[in-house]
Amino acid sequence: MPRFLCCLPLSVGVWLFSLLFFAWGTVLTVIGWYGVAQYERTDLALTRRQLVSLIITTSSWTLLPLITLFGMGAALARSPRALKAYSTALWFQFGFSVGAGAYFLYNLYRRNDGNFVTNCTSRNIADQDTCQQAFNVLRGVIVAVYIVIWLIEIWGGVTITQYATERFEGSGFQFTNAPPAQAPGPVVLDPVMMPPPEPPILGPAPPGRFAPNASGRFTPPGGQPQPAFVPTAGGVTLPPVIPINETGPQAPYAFAMPQNAHGAANQV
Repeated sequence: MPRFLCCLPLSVGVWLFSLLFFAWGTVLTVIGWYGVAQYERTDLALTRRQLVSLIITTSSWTLLPLITLFGMGAALARSPRALKAYSTALWFQFGFSVGAGAYFLYNLYRRNDGNFVTNCTSRNIADQDTCQQAFNVLRGVIVAVYIVIWLIEIWGGVTITQYATERFEGSGFQFTNAPPAQAPGPVVLDPVMMPPPEPPILGPAPPGRFAPNASGRFTPPGGQPQPAFVPTAGGVTLPPVIPINETGPQAPYAFAMPQNAHGAANQV
């Protein structure tokens, strides 16, 4: 079973990341919208293109606390479907954040930094070289912050996805709308598809082997009388039929002798 930090349950990781995402999402949202409202008064002196990229980036951060609020409710209710929706929404916000952040950094590095340096030196904050170095450091810090945030968000997204998948599979839900599998019913043979039975084999005895006598019984050459030839039906041999004449059985068995017949002992 997957664990958070090697020993903690995944549910603990879900709560920690949700609280962390909500906290920094709220802070970045406030800072971003404040910068949009006060962009003309800042020392950065943003251009129109940079302002648009900042608005897009701030919008991506605004989604994060809203999504985590929903996710904390899903984690509290332990709803498999809500947790799956929370995981999907987090990955959507991450993709949106990466795209918006890359666009913002592109505009930040391609801008003419002379405006920042000019504003810095005109206010007698520092000399030109110091202002230029400060601007370069500021850009490096912004890139580092973006990278750290994205890495932590990937870690949290993977943890939340694992927990959502575990809850979803443990609840027995199906991802598709296919009906559940049913036990096989009784096998019914179609009489149309069954092969027809073999016709009975009726005919005379094989020539040269047996010869019928007057009573219809077959006597091999030099042998005792045998039962009549027994036909077969469908490959199954029927019981032999022994003809009986008017005087009694003709087979030389002990029970057929007159002295052994039923009632002979009483006549003695």
